[in-house]
Amino acid sequence: MKTMMTSSNDETDYFLNLCDDPIRFEPASAINSVFYDECGKQVFAVRSGGATGVIVKSPVKDNNHTFQMEDKGSLASLKLSPDQKILALQRHKNSVEFLNVVNNELSSLEYSQQCKGKHSIILGYIWVSAREILFITNNGLEFYHVRFAILSLSVYAEKQSLKCLKTLSMNVAWYEHSAITDTMLVATGSAFHPVLLCPGNVVRLPKFSLDSQHTVTERDVALAQIYGENSVLFLKHQLHGSVSVTVEIVIYTVTRETGAKKSHVLKVDQSGRVAINVVDNLVILHHQPSQTSLTFDVNLPGESDGYVIYHEPVTFPLPIKPQELDGSPCTLYSTMWVAFQPDVIIDAKTGSLWHLHLNLPAIVQHITNKLKLVQFLVGRGGPMAKSTLLRVLYLSISPEIGPGMCILAKIFDLLNGMYRVHLDKTVQSQMGLPAHGGPKLPPLPAQVPFHMMVCDQSDMYMHVFLTLVNEYKNTCPTNIRSAMIEYLRSLGQFHIPVQHFIIELLIDNLVTDSAFYQLHQLLQYNVIPDSKPMACTLLALRSMYEPAHQVALDMLKRLGTANEEILEILLSNFQIISAIRFMEEAEGSFQSSFAPKKFLEAALTNGNPLVFHSVFKYLQMRNLNLRNSPEFIPSEACDVYVNKFMEMFGADA
Repeated sequence: MKTMMTSSNDETDYFLNLCDDPIRFEPASAINSVFYDECGKQVFAVRSGGATGVIVKSPVKDNNHTFQMEDKGSLASLKLSPDQKILALQRHKNSVEFLNVVNNELSSLEYSQQCKGKHSIILGYIWVSAREILFITNNGLEFYHVRFAILSLSVYAEKQSLKCLKTLSMNVAWYEHSAITDTMLVATGSAFHPVLLCPGNVVRLPKFSLDSQHTVTERDVALAQIYGENSVLFLKHQLHGSVSVTVEIVIYTVTRETGAKKSHVLKVDQSGRVAINVVDNLVILHHQPSQTSLTFDVNLPGESDGYVIYHEPVTFPLPIKPQELDGSPCTLYSTMWVAFQPDVIIDAKTGSLWHLHLNLPAIVQHITNKLKLVQFLVGRGGPMAKSTLLRVLYLSISPEIGPGMCILAKIFDLLNGMYRVHLDKTVQSQMGLPAHGGPKLPPLPAQVPFHMMVCDQSDMYMHVFLTLVNEYKNTCPTNIRSAMIEYLRSLGQFHIPVQHFIIELLIDNLVTDSAFYQLHQLLQYNVIPDSKPMACTLLALRSMYEPAHQVALDMLKRLGTANEEILEILLSNFQIISAIRFMEEAEGSFQSSFAPKKFLEAALTNGNPLVFHSVFKYLQMRNLNLRNSPEFIPSEACDVYVNKFMEMFGADA
């Protein structure tokens, strides 16, 4: 496996970086305790048991607080309710105390709740909603509603108390919780119980066990949401001699309907301390001994046994980008680092909370397989993701480094398959109809990520094709033209209407190279679809390519909605007899809106008296058949042409 020097200053050496503005708090010490609440994303720094201050830091400005409270002993944890109005804290193993927050101050009146079991021990607690809290004890789960009503810091509108809504009995060894997925995993011996936390209810899903017998602790488990799916990640260890090696990460997908199902295995094979983050749906494994990180993407294809997909890392191990803290280099992968989901790293020694970010341009440099790279990028949701993807597409078509039409075809099918899904969902949401009622579509390539990055035709036109054509100007290489044709083929395969600006760019390129035969083929085989704008473009090419005129007329006839346009084209080219035949063959309201003046004007302008005579006599015969009189009615405004006919041929002609 390729390795890289961690001392390099090249930006492409680092796939990950810590945020530039970490949340700073007072470091942990003998007189200062530090707590982190994953639900509220808040750091609590408690000095002297709170007597000299409780400072709460959060990425959300309104959730920053400074409190003071009486020191009543050491604290096991502190957590604010989601609306920041109640502080729950644990000092004793069998009870939780509550203090109301009014005007950013703590009430001096405290109320508490003991757990139900006489010998139960509270392992932790979770705010499920602003007035609902869940106790996790060694004997099960206790779900409470907090009655809250207060007039001031010292006057209560009613007695503060908690009402038990539900209990679930089970022997709990430990638990893990995810505020993002509202899911909890409870370990009971060798079995694991997924639990869904819902407002007003707690739902226990069917238990499951790992398929290998090894001891699992809470340090080996992470709960996350990956591509919209609630997931449980297990670090699986094996002993190689006396050394514990993390051989893989096993991922179970949890749904209310099916419970937990083993879905992915990430191949790791690292010895020593490791930690997990999930950043932009990527699983990041930090390896402390080597001070490097691995990146996994479960949306990329992997080896499958029919049930589980096995994945290799996206790239080789690389370190997090060096960071400065207070003007000095920060110690990366410190033994004091603790990773929280999804993307938080806390160093209690330096008093820092960072968010972990991806360096997409760096990753792009190290994935040489263009199809794999595009599959990777379409799953990303960061601010640079789309611009990075479009740049990759641009380079993929560039004559110097393009991967070839076979790979481009697969890339376009991947993008347009997702584009088709996006269009169907848009129609479904707007109309309340089934997503797609048209022709049967080909299967989507690979998996479709939960949040799809849609590259529509405007994106491809502005940032890929037009940019390439402008770069090469009048010497546009044939592979750029071939890429545009392949893109049109892919759009057609997914029944996506082609925007005219894409076609116009292709035709301009074909005309510039005098590739009229290829243009004719594209029209003949419907790679370029029929449309009125397309027909108008072809008509404009008549001076350079004579057959374009007839091709345009044939296209308008196939459309069936362009009778007026066809008639105008025929008359403007003095094909008056053809125009009369076309009008006779037309059906419906088009005939009733017939204007003889147009035919007479074109026949007179033609300059051939015989043509004018023939057209005039034909129109008189038509009038006779319709109205039993050869005369034109006043509304048809043909008097000028009647007088001209008499002048040229006489009244008896």
